[in-house]
Amino acid sequence: MSRFIFWYNAIIRALFIMILRNHIHISARPDKLWDLVANPVHCMAWNPKIRKVIPVTLCEPRAGAQYRIRYHLVHGEKNYTAELMEYEAPVRCVLHLKGGALPGRGYIQEIYEIAYQNGGCDFTQTILIKQAGRLFPGSVKIRIMNFFGAGSAQRYLQKLKGLAESPRSDPANPSLSMPA
Repeated sequence: MSRFIFWYNAIIRALFIMILRNHIHISARPDKLWDLVANPVHCMAWNPKIRKVIPVTLCEPRAGAQYRIRYHLVHGEKNYTAELMEYEAPVRCVLHLKGGALPGRGYIQEIYEIAYQNGGCDFTQTILIKQAGRLFPGSVKIRIMNFFGAGSAQRYLQKLKGLAESPRSDPANPSLSMPA
């Protein structure tokens, strides 16, 4: 019976929760990397899927800060409401998104974790997608796009690596960002 419950739960998670995890080592100080990932406005410099970020809460990034973010995802450009749910500088932040093309109970969480190691940072990006309204074939397409092609998260993380390792004083400024 316990085997049945295990497989039942695994199938339910696979149908309703999708987890995409990407990892990269970046030879930069944690504070320099933190500024690039914990401030949604600065994420535009390395994540081309983010088209526009409008702060709703007029403050520096912190837990509870809210934003309107325009993303170009699978079904084109859509507007999402976003909140920094966790903000533990310079270790972890969680950006929670709702709206856009997601069903009423659906959401996306972008989780960024930084661990200082080997003279640099081990950076992990986890994207948790819950009840996105995508059936099995659509979720397979998203997983494939995450690893290959122009939509690959690894390409974005390579751009993030280049910005964080750059000797420029303000690598988050999109006008100073490296060519794609």
